[in-house]
Amino acid sequence: MFDLSKRFDPMKMLNYGRKKKPYTKYPSFNRRMMAVTADSIILLLALPIINRLAPINTRALESYTVDPGDQQASRHLAQFIIHNEPLIQSWISNFFLQMLAWSVFSAICLHFWSATPGKMLFRMKVVDAKTEGRISDFQVFLRSFGYFVSVSVFCLGFFWINLNKRRRGWHDYLADTVVIDLPIQWKRKAPETPKEPAKETE
Repeated sequence: MFDLSKRFDPMKMLNYGRKKKPYTKYPSFNRRMMAVTADSIILLLALPIINRLAPINTRALESYTVDPGDQQASRHLAQFIIHNEPLIQSWISNFFLQMLAWSVFSAICLHFWSATPGKMLFRMKVVDAKTEGRISDFQVFLRSFGYFVSVSVFCLGFFWINLNKRRRGWHDYLADTVVIDLPIQWKRKAPETPKEPAKETE
């Protein structure tokens, strides 16, 4: 008989015209950022403590008044904020503590599991760039505090992940590490051996 199922495949029709991306063991920039977002949600728990230790001085903004008829009000407000030293200094202190908390959190996770919770969620692991084996504690230190280097120039160190084949940021180059993808390993059931028919007893 004519088997329609062999000729009609709905999945092939849905994927018609799409090019299959070659598999790479280095996660994309988007997946890396999704992992960072997951870690950031966890670190939000420490934000009240950081804000208490280094509060942002917003009192200077209370005295600033906006003229409704000023067509360049946003530019004047930006200039006021930039030249307000107490506000800028408090913001830098708060941001420094946030980065310090991120670095310590990352170092602890990399030491024990070679991945942060976000990376584990998206099946990623940090390994040595040369051997792709477990990283040393010195590499953990360099990579965790290398985040300060990646953030220093308008976060260019993180966007650098998109500019090389192995998807390495500045903190990866500093610690000689690389992030690899851990594909899902599906367990296949062993084929069942046919049972021999029971012999009839006379």
